[in-house]
Amino acid sequence: MSAAVGRRWALLLVLLTLCVLARAQGEGSSPLACEGETIADEIKKIVQDDPRKRSYGLNTLARLLNGTEGGLLGSGSTFYAPTDAAFETAFADEHLRENAGEILRHHFEGSKKRLGSGTKILDRFSVCAGEIVVVDKLLLPREHAAVVAESMELPLSEQEATPRESCEKGHCCDIAPPGRYSCFTQKKYGKCDDDWMVNGGYCRRSCARCSMMSMKYSSIANDAGTAVRDRGILYQLWENQVCSTTWQGLRMITCPNFWWDSLSIFNRIGSKFMKTPPDAQEWITESSEGFEAPLAHRNTRDSGSRMTGFFCAMADGDYVFKLAADDSAALYILDPKQFDSGDFDGFSHYRDYLMSLTPSVKADRSPLREMRFESQWVEADKPTTMRKGEVVFLEAHQKNGGGPGMLKVGVVLPSGEWLRPIPAYMFDSSCGGGR
Repeated sequence: MSAAVGRRWALLLVLLTLCVLARAQGEGSSPLACEGETIADEIKKIVQDDPRKRSYGLNTLARLLNGTEGGLLGSGSTFYAPTDAAFETAFADEHLRENAGEILRHHFEGSKKRLGSGTKILDRFSVCAGEIVVVDKLLLPREHAAVVAESMELPLSEQEATPRESCEKGHCCDIAPPGRYSCFTQKKYGKCDDDWMVNGGYCRRSCARCSMMSMKYSSIANDAGTAVRDRGILYQLWENQVCSTTWQGLRMITCPNFWWDSLSIFNRIGSKFMKTPPDAQEWITESSEGFEAPLAHRNTRDSGSRMTGFFCAMADGDYVFKLAADDSAALYILDPKQFDSGDFDGFSHYRDYLMSLTPSVKADRSPLREMRFESQWVEADKPTTMRKGEVVFLEAHQKNGGGPGMLKVGVVLPSGEWLRPIPAYMFDSSCGGGR
């Protein structure tokens, strides 16, 4: 190697070393750069420095935060930032204008569970030491939402709702909203997805926001993970249901790889299945549809699915329910009356209670069993005897691993006709004047 070439390599090595040192120094100083940065400072930088983010219109927020105690945007924290348009709509109400500071503090370190289903996330981006999420509506604490509700000017309706204290456990009630206006009217004028309605737990039945957890705990306004519908079939899907190692103190909790497509995984890991809002959801109501995982979601890898509905008996006799699934699934056939006590047999969460029960039908794949196909149906050990107009609650859980997935529930009617899958029109909780 010539001396010139050697000098070039030495120079290149020096430059690389300097780059590594500079990067390390920059990374080491980043926490210091975040010291003292408030939400107001972060929003102000966005408004001034980034044309794309500025287009959302965060000027009202920046101005309001300058006059309130924003607090530090600590590591991992999230702040939901309403747009100018959101403030313009909300600040038509005098109460919200007068309590802007307190309402804005409700947007700090929020979570997705806080968002009403009508609130849209327009963008999200990292800032100095946290995250800013741009939303199209203000997030209202329950006490302020009630005041807003009382001031709404909507046409009156004669339909009455249930006072909160009269809504018994195990029942999904139309809890009366504050003010003079009924659930019928609130739904008619598109208020079901407003934050004050969702966070207040008002009009759950009219607005299709019933859930097992909110029926058990009156303090839970809305729980998407255990949602139910009075009619039709509700399909929900949770992604990334994989078997991974976790730690409880010094104890390592793990599971063999062959459990990745088994229902057992929901109890072996810290699964979000039914304990967080689903990643996807469909309400199946068309007469041409049935109790079957939608085509758009059935092949989602490493997923857990939940399908529910109130099955209505059209005639007296025995009903034989059947299940087909890939990879694994379980079907629970429940009497709606058992929810009336709301105690879940001592369990604090509905999922834990349900999985403590023996399924009526189970198609659980294991390493010693073959692949399952749509033509392979597993039926209940015994028929379900029902009277015309009687209702049972069907809940199916399915776990899919790395390949194609599938979930169907069928029934053999007292006449001998086999419906596969059960059509959506046969699901209605008020069948025969029931719930």
